[in-house]
Amino acid sequence: EKNMSSLFLQKNSIAFHKSLMQARQGNVLFTEVWHNRECIGMLYGLINPYSYAGISSGFNPSFKRISIGRIMIAETIKYLMKKGIYRFDFLRGTERYKFHWTKNVQKNYHYYLAQGRLNRLFAKKHYIKDQRKRFGWRGLIYNFLNAKLNN
Repeated sequence: EKNMSSLFLQKNSIAFHKSLMQARQGNVLFTEVWHNRECIGMLYGLINPYSYAGISSGFNPSFKRISIGRIMIAETIKYLMKKGIYRFDFLRGTERYKFHWTKNVQKNYHYYLAQGRLNRLFAKKHYIKDQRKRFGWRGLIYNFLNAKLNN
């Protein structure tokens, strides 16, 4: 519906997900919703004896009104609980749908380490580039000004 091509179907993404499945550091769990012989929703993640890490999901936008995403997550949680697994990790990001299930957010941290003036300058450049990608120019400027005012 957003008229976006799937990043999931790009060559490097396919190779990455294949390598995850081949590594078998845990098991891969697929939750699928089928209607009239067509897969209309899919949730996939890695499962180990203690937790589930949701990697990717998608659904046919024609079925948006019945909340397929919520159904898949609920069914996956039920399945995990039957297996004695009580941790469902949505991984990074603060997408709105995640807050239907939790109020908790875990932050990711990036550390930029450098020795010497030139390397510190190089690290600062990468930091600013990462922040701009994450928040855009407005967010970058806002965060910079907010940090200066709070110090």
